[in-house]
Amino acid sequence: MKYETLDVTITDAVMTVVLNRPEKKNAMGPTTLSELHSVLDDNDRSKDVRVLILTGSGDSFTAGADIKTLAVNRADDPTLYYQEYKYMLSLQEKLRLFPKATIAAVNGWCLGWGMWIVSVCDFAIASKKSQAWSSAGWHGSYAVRRRYQRKPGSPASPGRAVLLAYR
Repeated sequence: MKYETLDVTITDAVMTVVLNRPEKKNAMGPTTLSELHSVLDDNDRSKDVRVLILTGSGDSFTAGADIKTLAVNRADDPTLYYQEYKYMLSLQEKLRLFPKATIAAVNGWCLGWGMWIVSVCDFAIASKKSQAWSSAGWHGSYAVRRRYQRKPGSPASPGRAVLLAYR
């Protein structure tokens, strides 16, 4: 399938999803969120995919939310921002529960919503040039962190990012 804001390849059971808006530092707007939902839905049961790698093109993993395209700038209906926020949270949950191994390959800036994506991947690998920041602390990052912690002795499952190494 062809996507407007993503490059998706499958090689040797590894699906690589590249956020491909380098001119916008791979910021995620409604189109990107919708396409990420589609990629996860289309491949969650695929026998051709055993591993999912998420990364960004250019010098950024993602700049987070593309606030120019989101409803936060639309005063005509302030409830739209809440709907988009819930849509992002549903993407995060879908990625957390994705039945394949998930790896965030952080290749540069990782901001805002990008940190939320990384937080639910099974593994995170960051390059030496990676930098991350999120304002989530201002609206509940503690709750987000607590939600994805696992209890000691529980079986391994998606949803716990582990920083492996700098590459």
